[in-house]
Formats: sequence, C-alpha cells, structure tokens
Amino acid sequence: MNQQFTLKDGLKNGSETHKDVEIRALTAGDIIIANEKSREVFLTPQGPILMCPSDKVMIEVLCRVITKFGDLKMPLSKEEFYKLSLTDFDILTEKYLEMREKSDLDALGRDSQPL
Repeated sequence: MNQQFTLKDGLKNGSETHKDVEIRALTAGDIIIANEKSREVFLTPQGPILMCPSDKVMIEVLCRVITKFGDLKMPLSKEEFYKLSLTDFDILTEKYLEMREKSDLDALGRDSQPL
C-alpha cells in the first residue's frame, strides 16, 4: 500500500522544485539494512559499544521507502534528503508513521476507529 502526498517546500534540483512524494510500506529488509548502515561504535568507560542511533535509522528507512520524489532519480540519497526543510522532514516522518500505524492496525484486523 503506497501513499502519495505533497510537501510544503519541496526539494530543489536545478531550477525545478520537486514536491510530490510517494512512499511504500516498510519491509523487514528495510529495517535490517537501515540498522546495518546506521551502526556506530561509541567508546564508553566500560569499553566500545556498538549502537544504532535512532535518528540515523529513521533517515535510512525514509530514504528506502520513498519510491517517488517528483522527477528525481530514486533511491533518494542521504545528501539529497539532508536538503529537506524541517517542515518537509516533519511531514514525511508523520506520513510514514501514519502509514506504519495503519498497517499495524490492519494486521490486527481492525480499522483505526476506537473500540
């Protein structure tokens, strides 16, 4: 189930601004790859620890689930993603979380209406 929407500011590429976005449902592979790409070693008093910062995981996931961003070539690179306005980042994150919540409710066999 894909979701389409329009961002407020968009992503400028040359003289063109791309605002129309389509995202797809997340897969297990998306999560695995996003975690692998986000791993960092942090040094602690107890020694090194391997962590996946949640902000980096979210960026990796969003770059993977965006299937269309105007006429830009997909997948969207992190460098392109970093150029988004805070407003557009919030919209994109909100739409992704809405779609994720909806798919979780569908898996339970009910809609988003309270019981």
